[in-house]
Amino acid sequence: MNAVAVSVIILLILSFLRLNIIIALSVCAIIAGLISGMTFDAIIAAFNAGLGDNAKLALTYAMLGIFASALASSGITDIVSYKIIN
Repeated sequence: MNAVAVSVIILLILSFLRLNIIIALSVCAIIAGLISGMTFDAIIAAFNAGLGDNAKLALTYAMLGIFASALASSGITDIVSYKIIN
């Protein structure tokens, strides 16, 4: 079976089990690397390179999620919608 498909399935299972996403991603990266025949050093190097290249984008998405969560919990959306309706 394809290493990527196996790691995505395992990631879904770990997500449904409510495991921390950083741990789940790390476990899936290691499993995918081992299935594809990579050495452990190569797996860690590839994982670190991937994180380094995409860290800026991931941080942007995380900040957007935090901002949306703060807006939703503050009640500002209710206030704005009532102002628009009235």
